[in-house]
Amino acid sequence: MGEYVVIEVGKVAPEPFWPSNAVDGAKLLQNSVSGEVLILIYLDNPTHEEIAMFRKNTIQVGCIAESNGNCLYLLKVANSDILLDLSHNPTLHPIEEKESRLEHWGTTNFYQLMLIDSSNGIIRVLRAFTAPDKLVQSLHTNMSLAFDMPDFTKQNNIFLDKLNKMPLETLWLICTVLGTFGE
Repeated sequence: MGEYVVIEVGKVAPEPFWPSNAVDGAKLLQNSVSGEVLILIYLDNPTHEEIAMFRKNTIQVGCIAESNGNCLYLLKVANSDILLDLSHNPTLHPIEEKESRLEHWGTTNFYQLMLIDSSNGIIRVLRAFTAPDKLVQSLHTNMSLAFDMPDFTKQNNIFLDKLNKMPLETLWLICTVLGTFGE
C-alpha cells in the first residue's frame, strides 16, 4: 500500500509542493496515478482578505490558445483584483504517461485548489470544485496537440514570452472565458 500524505490548512505543504522553486503565481499539476488535478497558487504572505477571497469567491477561468496547442490559462477571482496566469507544460511528463494523462484530462472535472504562502510553505486554503466543461475540453485538446509537437516547450515559451509583455488585465480582456469553477 502507498504512503498517505496529510495536507492540512495551517500546516506546511508536503513535498512536492514545498519546498518549491515556484515563483508567486499559479501552476497546474496532475497526479499521474489518480488523474487528480491541482491548481497550486503561491503568494508571498497572502493577506487575510486574499485568503478569504480564495476560500469563498467564485473563480473564472479563461484561455488564450493557438491552433498548435500553445496556450495560456488565466484565473480571475470574482469581486477582487486578483488575476493570475496558470502555467502548465504537459510535455515535461514522461512520454510513456501520455495516454493515461490524456485520458484523465479528458474525463476528470474534479479540481482542488491549494493556496500556499510562498514565504514559509504554509497551506492557507484548500478548496475542491468541479471544473467548467469547456476547460476540461480545452486542456485535453491543447495537451493532445502539445504532445504531437516535437519542439512544444520551445514554441510555447516563445508564445508565453510574447504574452507576458502584456498586463494580465489586457490578457483577460482578450481571452476566451471558459467558465467558472464550481458551477
